[in-house]
Amino acid sequence: MARIEERNIGERIKFRKVDKDLQINIGQKIPRWQEALLVSWLAAWTFCGVFFIYALFVETDENLKLFIIVSIAFWAYFFFRILKVVVWRIDGAEELHIFKGEMHLRNRFWKFGKKKTFIVSNIRKFNVVPYNQRMFLQFLEHSFWTIGGDRMQIEYGGNVIRFGKQLQDKEALALAQVIDKALRENQK
Repeated sequence: MARIEERNIGERIKFRKVDKDLQINIGQKIPRWQEALLVSWLAAWTFCGVFFIYALFVETDENLKLFIIVSIAFWAYFFFRILKVVVWRIDGAEELHIFKGEMHLRNRFWKFGKKKTFIVSNIRKFNVVPYNQRMFLQFLEHSFWTIGGDRMQIEYGGNVIRFGKQLQDKEALALAQVIDKALRENQK
């Protein structure tokens, strides 16, 4: 008979353990007011882009047209970055699955996302990345308008792979215990 354990760690993390098989889902949902700010930011940015595109077709001066084209390129880059964050916050999640000596990691946007596979016996080191709120770049990575702030990392094949976006210290430590136990069980 399989031993099944299902638990939540905080509000965002759900895990399910069946014998040595571990499935973790780290949701990226944010409070409604923050989601509304992101959608408003996207709408305002879209309006700016529409204005740039309109100006491109109306303007006759070639130098100004060149400036507008460059501005549209910058606008498009940031538009897709903002769109990605909005989709991530509305229905994105990190999924981690450890079973049969493998670890699968995927950042899911709606139903899409590329799965990365790692052989558990080749994982050299697993630890929690410390977070210092007084360091500006770390503080910025943990802001709701970004996709980042990974709190866990593994060493695999000479590379550092990070996951566990924007976890609080308490959540990161509790989740690290669950993952570490599953990694040790699956190395055998």
